[in-house]
Amino acid sequence: MNLRQIFANAISGYRLANTVREQIEVLLDSVDRLIVSNTIVAFFTTFVFAGSAAFPYARNWCLGVMISLLATTMVVRRMRSRSWSNEDAPAIAKNLVAMAGLRGIFWFVGFSTLLPMANPAQTYLLGMVVLGMMVGGIFAYWSLPSAALIFSSLIFSGAAIGLINTNLEWRNALLFAMSVSFVFFNRIALSHTTALRKQIEMAGHLRAEQEVVSLLLRDFEDNSKDWLWQTDHAGMLTRGQIEFSAALPGIPGELTVMPLVEAMTVFTKTEAQRQGIETLHEALSGQQPFSDIEVIFGKCEGSVHLMLSAKPRLLASGEFAGWHGVASNISAERKAEARVRHLAHFDSLTGLPNRTQLRARLDKDIATNLPKQQWVLYGDLDGFKLVNDTLGHGAGDVVLCELANRFSGQMQDGEMVARIGGDEFVFVLQRDENAIENIWQALVAAAAAPMMVQGQTLVVGISIGIVAIDGGTNSVDELLRRADLALYNAKQQGKGTARYYQRSMDEIAMQRHAMERELRAALASKNFEIHYQPIYACRDGHLQSYEALLRWTHPKHGPISPSVFIPIAEECGLINDLGGWVLHRACEDAKSFPNGVRVSVNISTIQLGSRRLLADVTRALDESRLLPSRLELEMTESALMENVDFAKSMIDDLKALGVGVALDDFGTGYSSLAYIHRFRFDRIKIDRSFVQAYGLRGESRAVVDAVVMIARQLGIGITAEGIETTAQYDAMVERGCDLAQGYLLGRPASIQTLQKINATG
Repeated sequence: MNLRQIFANAISGYRLANTVREQIEVLLDSVDRLIVSNTIVAFFTTFVFAGSAAFPYARNWCLGVMISLLATTMVVRRMRSRSWSNEDAPAIAKNLVAMAGLRGIFWFVGFSTLLPMANPAQTYLLGMVVLGMMVGGIFAYWSLPSAALIFSSLIFSGAAIGLINTNLEWRNALLFAMSVSFVFFNRIALSHTTALRKQIEMAGHLRAEQEVVSLLLRDFEDNSKDWLWQTDHAGMLTRGQIEFSAALPGIPGELTVMPLVEAMTVFTKTEAQRQGIETLHEALSGQQPFSDIEVIFGKCEGSVHLMLSAKPRLLASGEFAGWHGVASNISAERKAEARVRHLAHFDSLTGLPNRTQLRARLDKDIATNLPKQQWVLYGDLDGFKLVNDTLGHGAGDVVLCELANRFSGQMQDGEMVARIGGDEFVFVLQRDENAIENIWQALVAAAAAPMMVQGQTLVVGISIGIVAIDGGTNSVDELLRRADLALYNAKQQGKGTARYYQRSMDEIAMQRHAMERELRAALASKNFEIHYQPIYACRDGHLQSYEALLRWTHPKHGPISPSVFIPIAEECGLINDLGGWVLHRACEDAKSFPNGVRVSVNISTIQLGSRRLLADVTRALDESRLLPSRLELEMTESALMENVDFAKSMIDDLKALGVGVALDDFGTGYSSLAYIHRFRFDRIKIDRSFVQAYGLRGESRAVVDAVVMIARQLGIGITAEGIETTAQYDAMVERGCDLAQGYLLGRPASIQTLQKINATG
């Protein structure tokens, strides 16, 4: 390392003000010794020339050195007497360097002038002085390398000039010794400085980390639902009393006079709560670290759930001194989980059992030989769509709830009525065949009884398909299929009636086979069309994506609803081919969308259960060269239920491609929030029935609010479907939905129509 590099490294110490401050303080601690040593050496140098012709010059030079040392003393005293900040350190360091340079100049002048005047003996003594001052100055200023370098450089330069102007034979040897000493000791001083700087910076980092930890702990306790707690060896709280008191109103008095566990015991009401306290007591008695022990207090509605974790505190001697840990109030989470469990088994609108609970019941009934005859009645409302179309879905919800109450009133102990779809009800009855005739008529009459909704008298009906649970039915799907065939026949017979399943009804299946053939022909000729419905951002109203909606216009029957031909396509194995075509067509069309606008494609249950879906998605993206991030796949809870593990694996693979995944029509069917947590969805689409009933029914508001809250906590986007009014849109924006979709914002349109719209601006 050359001197230029040494100097560059030395002055780089000014970059960190805190480090420079520490270096200055080290220097100030040794400055008194520096002044004393400089004074002694200056008088000694003058004494060397006593009695010679150079003495007057040496005396005057010594006086100048004393003046510089006096100035240094005054400056140092002023620095010590006043407070200064880290920001002042660079300027102070520069002043100290300048003062070192000033003293160095005096020594430069002295050595460069006195050495040529000296005799050999005096020259020898001055050479020792030079070495001592140069080395001493380096180590005196070592904490501030630039000062040490300047001071020693001036002494070395003055001595070198003085020696060059002498005629001594050994001057070259002395010059060499001084040069080696200059470089060697500057290197040592620099290494000491580097070590000091690292030590100072490490200490600064430790202080900064301690400050950050303190700030985080304060912020943790101020803003978190968690808090720190601590007890002494007797179990008495020494920290966390305020937080425990806030979580358990009424406990403050107990906390001050009895150990924590005993104080908590006062608030236990049930056996389960007492078990939680006992578990906590056992953990505290064992004096071993524990985590996530849950204790419960109070009644069901207002119960408080606390989660505690802790480690024992030990003195330096190893003696037990108490506990310190973290407590969390998880009451809100437990209430949300209870709501999730309820939604997993009950319809959120009517409170009736949903499809999940129905299937569980039927599975059990099929496998059990019950003493009574078992029947399944599959009901579908008549005229319900007209209610929604004329009065809105809010009125439809009122009708559904009223009918749910009427139907429940017809059930006997051990029987069930479930809502498994928008206007579909399934009844599981235990009666003989004669009684079934009476009950279905009672159900039809109950549905047909007039009801007052929004100031209008409404009348709806119900058609019912009936099937017996007997030895010939060994699966829920087959049972419901037969009931559905009977229901279809009842609808064909004029509605408002019931039909028992008969094998002759399989003719209906033959008709579906006919449609299957027509579907195959339509797929072969690509006689399908995709319409796209826009989805907008609630935040700024910008277009975010289009949902691809499949349309089929039959040459004889005209437009056929996807709800008719999609189930047939699933049954006959065409859905993968049809779905693959939709994916390919949608990705191709999406290239003409504005930059960044995505396309959403619905995925059926069969598609999600097949490995072909991954290949179809990959092929569609490759052939269209569409970015994976611009494709989103929508799937319903029913699709996930068929094979949960396989569905999760498939979703993980799709997301690995970069494709978005959305949970469609949330709130209907199973309505299980558990799927939100288990599957890594990017987006939840709240079903239109809840959106349109948000301002009309408290239950719908509760569901939407719960979904939004949980989705927000999990970082999942939210789309509100079926928005048809400004009030609905405003409500969804206010609740924090990200995206909105519905007739209010835009109806589905063909790609040609969209291209014309985009072309015209």
